[in-house]
Amino acid sequence: ILDKVKDRDGVAMDNVRQALDRDAQLLAHCNGDAAVEQFLRCLENAQRQQPNLAALRPVIIHGQLMGKDQMEQASRLGAMVSFFVAHVYHWGDIHLQNLGAKRAAAISPAKAALDLGMPFTFHQDTPVIPCDMLETIWCAVNRVTKNGVQLGPEQRIPVYEALKAVTVHAAWQYGEEKEKGSLAVGKQANLVRLSANPLEVRPEALREVSVVSTWKQGEAVYQGEKKFPCGEWISLRESYEMTMRELRDLLASLQAEYPDITPPSVDETGSGCGNGHGHGNGNHE
Repeated sequence: ILDKVKDRDGVAMDNVRQALDRDAQLLAHCNGDAAVEQFLRCLENAQRQQPNLAALRPVIIHGQLMGKDQMEQASRLGAMVSFFVAHVYHWGDIHLQNLGAKRAAAISPAKAALDLGMPFTFHQDTPVIPCDMLETIWCAVNRVTKNGVQLGPEQRIPVYEALKAVTVHAAWQYGEEKEKGSLAVGKQANLVRLSANPLEVRPEALREVSVVSTWKQGEAVYQGEKKFPCGEWISLRESYEMTMRELRDLLASLQAEYPDITPPSVDETGSGCGNGHGHGNGNHE
């Protein structure tokens, strides 16, 4: 399998070169360790041609099965990882069945990244799961599965570090650290008011904390007592139908504004629709 992956390095390397030629940031969907290895291999090659690779802040999306050696290599290359750490809760029990206890315990190794001094962020892949960042923080701090199994407790991180992953590190990931990510004079006043201080509640109660209000550039854009923005779980089908309605409304407004242009049709089957990043779920096994 690894040999077949290496055979495809040429295609991946072409994409990396295109990004470097445009000084564009690289974000690669690498879930399995073989996919991570391929991306790192391409970054190594690219660095020989463009020593300022780290300035583009390459991002490994998911990095779910990254090994410690891969983490060290990524850190050396100036890459960072955005972990889907909520996998621990939502699918941790499945990972135990499919990967075995040792490998499942090492998924989304946020503590390993922290120990290396590598910046990392968290995401939810909504609509895969609701975009509840406080639940994700709870997952990173507790690492408990739906069946109550503590999965890889050695990869737990402190609450403060989990908060940094979704604030200062998130801003840094996109080169916006001078405007966002923390509260300081001259930065945008983007903030939330929570129902409790995450640094003071019991770690296991973190996901019970809710957003009371949200502020963007100094203006309140959300007020309420329920969790924001998703609240309760919605099915993938409900999310898809909601997206399709919004897309139809957008196309209708565009056609009204530009009557001479025929807008693209909306494919009810969902074919041709993407999730914003290509899939690279390769594993060595």
